[in-house]
Amino acid sequence: MFNLPEDFIKHPVFISDIRKLFENLDNNEKQILVLHLIINEKGDYRNINLKLPKFEEDNKQLLNLVERYILATLNNLLISFGGVKLKIYLNMDNQALISIVKNAVHEFSINSNDNNRKGYGSYINYINRINNLLGREKFSVEYIDISLYQIPEESKGYKIYSPQNIEREAEYLRRSATELKGKLFCGIDIGGNSIKAAAVVNGEIALVKGYRWFPDAYKTADEINNPVLMLIRFMRAYLIYKDMHKDDPLLLAQSEVFEENASYSCIEKYTKDMEALTNKDLCIFDGIAIGFPDIVINNKVSGGETPKQRGIRESSGVNYESEFLKMSHLNALAEQYIKPDGKVVVLNDGNLASFIVSVEQAFSDEGRIGDNGMFAHTIGTDLGTGFISKTGTIQEIPLECYQYVIDLGSLQESQYIAKDVRSIRNLNTGIPGSVQKYVSQIGMLRLAIKNIKQYNSKLYNNLFEKGYLQKIQLDEQETLIIPTEPIDKRGELTRYLIELLNEGNTEIEKTFLEMGEMLGKTIEETKFFFPEIPTSRLISGGIVANDTCFNLLRKGVQRVNKKYEIKRLDEDVVQSPLLKRLDIKDRNYISAVGAVYIVNKELIKTSDINPGINKGGGKIC
Repeated sequence: MFNLPEDFIKHPVFISDIRKLFENLDNNEKQILVLHLIINEKGDYRNINLKLPKFEEDNKQLLNLVERYILATLNNLLISFGGVKLKIYLNMDNQALISIVKNAVHEFSINSNDNNRKGYGSYINYINRINNLLGREKFSVEYIDISLYQIPEESKGYKIYSPQNIEREAEYLRRSATELKGKLFCGIDIGGNSIKAAAVVNGEIALVKGYRWFPDAYKTADEINNPVLMLIRFMRAYLIYKDMHKDDPLLLAQSEVFEENASYSCIEKYTKDMEALTNKDLCIFDGIAIGFPDIVINNKVSGGETPKQRGIRESSGVNYESEFLKMSHLNALAEQYIKPDGKVVVLNDGNLASFIVSVEQAFSDEGRIGDNGMFAHTIGTDLGTGFISKTGTIQEIPLECYQYVIDLGSLQESQYIAKDVRSIRNLNTGIPGSVQKYVSQIGMLRLAIKNIKQYNSKLYNNLFEKGYLQKIQLDEQETLIIPTEPIDKRGELTRYLIELLNEGNTEIEKTFLEMGEMLGKTIEETKFFFPEIPTSRLISGGIVANDTCFNLLRKGVQRVNKKYEIKRLDEDVVQSPLLKRLDIKDRNYISAVGAVYIVNKELIKTSDINPGINKGGGKIC
């Protein structure tokens, strides 16, 4: 007999555990549902065989669980691969099964005529944007009787990585990090709390500069694009100014522009001041590389469904598709700052971090990356995911692991609206149980506040006194929030909790152990969809820079499975000469500095084909 987990209300019930329960049923107790996802126009596919318990229509509790399990699996499949068509093979004589499968599919609003879908349908929005960009048909679903199912041709099975010319590509990776002389680059790493920029001149780090922001609240695409472009413009102006005015007449070294919280208007003022003393129209960069926190295809931001764009999507005064089109043109907007034969590369921020690791590993003899590659995660505002290979492969699928639904329980915490810090609902979609609320800065804050409230009432009250927590009325219910206006308190609260951890606070220790367990469950879910990829992970991000945080995360991961391993992107991973020279206090700029490698690789390949192009010169003026 099949026994349901006892408590879906107060505790997590992980999808991977439910899957194991279903798969371990006796053959006479289970049935099969096949999800055959056609990923691209070449017919490459990914096949998922789901084992489901047999059920009676009057068993409402089990029916509800199976439907939510199917819905979550569909969710995780589509945000992993995207796709053009899903063929669902099932017993077409089983009306109860047909009903729950169609109910689950209905949640995605596939037949909607526009890209204004909400909830699960938001993923169809970006899948169709990607398909449109690549000249494919809109995503569709077909139901087929399982008696007609045939095992598909193995050679057409989708592979995230097919290694070819490994030695040649590894050499390009090494050259991208060493052939920097005579060139000027700008690297940009865009995150949820800040944008980090770096200028590299003649193979040396000339400047790093950050800008704090809160894009979730912005109402127009210009508010997203302009800070990125302003930082590039600031870098250009600074390099020209320093080259022409070594006596620093503006006294920049003592100015507030280099302070951590320098405002947009401050950066703009000093940029204009420098431009007034220089040639403001000079295009000096050979290459600009931008890591953007969204799906990027062919240099174009292509997703449009991230929390960073939520404010624009929800703004009643704008047409979102028109605004999103402006964001997708970021690469073209940045081209005004490059030389005529220069290049701009825009890619997903997780892909950027993964590419940098591939470069670093090309300098190592240890061979940490296997022939099938490995996944890497950046633990920031959300969980970023990228793929690392020996050749620096940039994946062409969404791989939005922070949107994975991993928890089918915790129903009590799903009653809160998404903006409530106690809620397990995704801030972007409202879907409960996704990784975003478990393994990220957002997840850490949620778990920490939950543990502090349960085990340390004095500290919990203190969080209100310090202004880190606030209760407001939102959507006609009392909502617990971390204030973001007039000052964004998320970063300050994060640093405070890390200080408590360093002092031995047991509630925060428990928080990071739980985060580690949730990361382990995320690894289990990716293993289900990508069985060929190892379960080891390389992780990075401000939170894991702290040794205590990292060690607790690692311990939590191994509570799930002792074979699961995480490794931090830090000094022992960094092998390239440029990143080795990065000051330890600027460790958070690894992605911004390393971004120059990917655009330099493109320039080198072009130069190899057409000698004389992109030779640079290294002179600013």
